[in-house]
Amino acid sequence: MNIGYIVVREDLDDPLIKSQVLDILESLNNSGDHSAADLIWFYRVDYFFRAKSRKKRILRKDLDGRNIKVHFLPFIGPAFPVAWWLLPFVCVQWFFAIILLWFFKGFKQLHCRSYHAGLIGLLVKKIINVDYIFDPRSPMPEENVSSGRWKMLSNNYKVWKLLEAKIVAGSKRTVLISECQKDLYKGPFDSRKFVTIPNSYPRSFDDSYENEIGPLSYSYDFAYVGSFGHWNKAEDYVRFLKGINELSKRSYSMLFLVRGDGLKSVLFAADKVGLSRGLFDAYSLPQKEVKEALKMCRFGLYFMKNEDPRLGVKTVEYIRSGLKVIVSDTIKGAANVVEENDLGVVWDYSNEGLKKVDEYCASMPASALDDYANQINFAVNHFSPSAISNKLLSECYSYEL
Repeated sequence: MNIGYIVVREDLDDPLIKSQVLDILESLNNSGDHSAADLIWFYRVDYFFRAKSRKKRILRKDLDGRNIKVHFLPFIGPAFPVAWWLLPFVCVQWFFAIILLWFFKGFKQLHCRSYHAGLIGLLVKKIINVDYIFDPRSPMPEENVSSGRWKMLSNNYKVWKLLEAKIVAGSKRTVLISECQKDLYKGPFDSRKFVTIPNSYPRSFDDSYENEIGPLSYSYDFAYVGSFGHWNKAEDYVRFLKGINELSKRSYSMLFLVRGDGLKSVLFAADKVGLSRGLFDAYSLPQKEVKEALKMCRFGLYFMKNEDPRLGVKTVEYIRSGLKVIVSDTIKGAANVVEENDLGVVWDYSNEGLKKVDEYCASMPASALDDYANQINFAVNHFSPSAISNKLLSECYSYEL
């Protein structure tokens, strides 16, 4: 089965793409199930001028070493997400590029990651009847309203919601990262069209944790991994740490493992709310060091003020590292998985909820090897790259309605 996996504009060097796309494709292509998947990367033509040709050669060599064949398809386009009135301009480029590639490669199916890729899949399906898997990852129209890029019921929102319904309806299957994400897709869709396939953790986690079950020694209570921005606010985590220390008889410490300007964000937030810098450390580390640093912590934190159906890469990384997860009830996908499988505790942003978290933390022995092993085993069985690629094979690529 020859599969084309479409990524539009996202940077292949991004840690998220490496873990959620490249690790999965590597696992898929090495599974021995005769389901080769090529990566089709649509990138804006200005990448030629911003990226050195040497970097591109290194990228191709790295992917070849991982048994991933990549096809680079440049296009001329504006900032993303593409405004409704510019869609015809970019769609013509995408369509002719993918049709030309299909002519030579003969892809039997397309895996379309994101709404823009889904639109490519819909166009191809209409013209040459090639099946496609729609993998939206998150609800793009709602996210752009929440972030302030679009207004609710603006032309951009309305057009993309209309396209969303058509993309879902035309897909062979639509991938959800959590069960509650299904509520966002309104329409007379066959329920069999939807399949839940969660986020995966990076393949390197398995390389590092081959024999990790042993005596536990913790330097920190809480951990946060990732960047800060619209979805994750440094101040939320700093206020949590200050609040739980003020009400508890215990003293809690925290490790921030951040990217970009995360260090500045943490320090600024701590000074703003009056949190002692002695209660936390903050570092910016490479991915391979992040997974080792997590082993020094007991609980992973994941909070969002706005309601969201996501599971979150943070969640699966924490669980794979043996950490119990403390997640806000607004992150519906993560909260459901954590609560249903006894993987941590859900916090509702209230003071009473904070007391519940404090009691939960106090009830967890620092040397609970069984809990540590259970977290890891659950992650390996449900979130590993091989588990995700196997589910894609059985429930998407080989699936027949």
